[in-house]
Amino acid sequence: MHDTIRHTVPHAIVRTLAAGAALATAAAIHAQEVAITGGTATLTYDLPVLLANSPLAGFNAVFGITESYDEVVSLPNNNPPASVSWALNLPGTANPQGRGVQSNTLELDPADILGTWTPGNDVGPFLSGGEQIAFGGLTRFSLDPGINGQLLFGDWGLRYAPGRADKVRSGLVLTSNLTFAHAVFADLGHADISASGGQLLISADMLISDALILLGFPESSMGLRIGTLVIAADLAVACGTDLDADGQTGSADLAVLLSQWGKGGSADISGDGTVGSEDLAALLSAWGPC
Repeated sequence: MHDTIRHTVPHAIVRTLAAGAALATAAAIHAQEVAITGGTATLTYDLPVLLANSPLAGFNAVFGITESYDEVVSLPNNNPPASVSWALNLPGTANPQGRGVQSNTLELDPADILGTWTPGNDVGPFLSGGEQIAFGGLTRFSLDPGINGQLLFGDWGLRYAPGRADKVRSGLVLTSNLTFAHAVFADLGHADISASGGQLLISADMLISDALILLGFPESSMGLRIGTLVIAADLAVACGTDLDADGQTGSADLAVLLSQWGKGGSADISGDGTVGSEDLAALLSAWGPC
């Protein structure tokens, strides 16, 4: 009798408890999500190695995110140091004409950084989509005398491609979005990645990767260390109802939600797979600054 009850009655209860546990887990994960609110990225080139193993002749200029493409091509050399720092890009960062300035889209759980970093679409020399940390700014190089011209790298986006990870590479990939969008400039190797005290820290070697080989770097230089990247990002609890990342929940976010009504998408705040009344209620209850 008791065995029969044990095996037949509790199934509905078990399903209910499992569903409740799943929702509780999802809510806990959601509560732990944080977004980037500021910080810096410092890129340091190992110029002797880089210039000796590439068609580059010299490092002649660094620019921020205010100059147009025509300006960064024509402005004179400014004798930059090998180490350059830029602020991380926040929502609303301008994108001058001809540039590819990126936006920060990363939200993560500090306890599982790479596990909650949405990967990009990896096609070798190019990595698009997914979440990213965005910064700068660009660097300009002159080419060898036999190759008249110059090369620009910058408008950086740090993305994640777990399929590229191995004993050296972390799966983090630094993309350049100037001239060629989403071009893989470097794989990040020997990476130290941590989050504590409201800050995400990433320190890693930059290793020559696919896109540079396409640009004429010798194939033997693949994986060669050409410098370091250090990111110190300030973190704050993510505002899940701020769908346009402007720091508040308002009419623009409501418009996004209504455009996705009855479907899946970024406005599925409850995580049930469909944008509907529950998501609308959550958005309206969070109206105002994050």
